[in-house]
Amino acid sequence: MTAVPVRAYVNHGRWVADCIRPHCGGAELLRRHQSVSECFECHLVTPVEWPPDAGQIWEALMERPVPATRNWFPVDHPVAVRAGCPHGQSVVELYAEAAEHENELMPGGAAPGVEGGTSWRGLLH
Repeated sequence: MTAVPVRAYVNHGRWVADCIRPHCGGAELLRRHQSVSECFECHLVTPVEWPPDAGQIWEALMERPVPATRNWFPVDHPVAVRAGCPHGQSVVELYAEAAEHENELMPGGAAPGVEGGTSWRGLLH
C-alpha cells in the first residue's frame, strides 16, 4: 500500500476518489469514511483522505433535488481545477450555492439561460 492518499470528493451524489498512479485514470466509488481504496484498474491500494466535515457536506448536497448538481471537491483538486469548477467550498457556501439556483431546480422555475433564469455553469461542476 502506498502512503500517498487519494482524496474523496462528491460527483453526482457519489463519494469517489481518483487513482493517483500516473496514466491510470481509474476512479473508485467509496463508502463514507472508507479508510482504504483499491483501484479496480491498476490495483494500487491507497489510504483515503476525507474532509473533516464530510457528513455536513453530504447533508448539504442531499438537499439538492437533482443528483447531477450534488458535487463537491477538496481545495485544488485537479479535476475541479482543470474544469474550472469550485473547489474547497465550505458547507455554508454549498447551501448558499443551492439557494442561489433553487428556482432553476423547481418545476416551472426559470430555465437556465433565459430571461429571469441564471446559468447552471456554477452549479453543475
